[in-house]
Amino acid sequence: MYLSRIAINRRLLQSKRALTWPQMMHATVMDSFPPSPDGIGREEKPRVLWRTDLIENYTWLYVLSQSRPDFRHIIEQFGWPGSDQRWETMDYAAFLAQIEN
Repeated sequence: MYLSRIAINRRLLQSKRALTWPQMMHATVMDSFPPSPDGIGREEKPRVLWRTDLIENYTWLYVLSQSRPDFRHIIEQFGWPGSDQRWETMDYAAFLAQIEN
């Protein structure tokens, strides 16, 4: 599993729409994952959890997924295209394995 985060440029009209319309953000997040190798459509994709948070004047999109995402299209739509903006992805399974009772 992977935990990822990417900054959202909330000054863009498209970002404001996505932040207030969960269906739009959901579709964009789901487009971050390639179709399955067997050709099964979007409805068969693995479950993905996502949320947005406002932290210290930055809006962040957090995504928990079974496969590594590619957020290039999110940077183009909701980020700072033309900049060196990146996203962060960490192996969430390694983190979970360290948790003890």
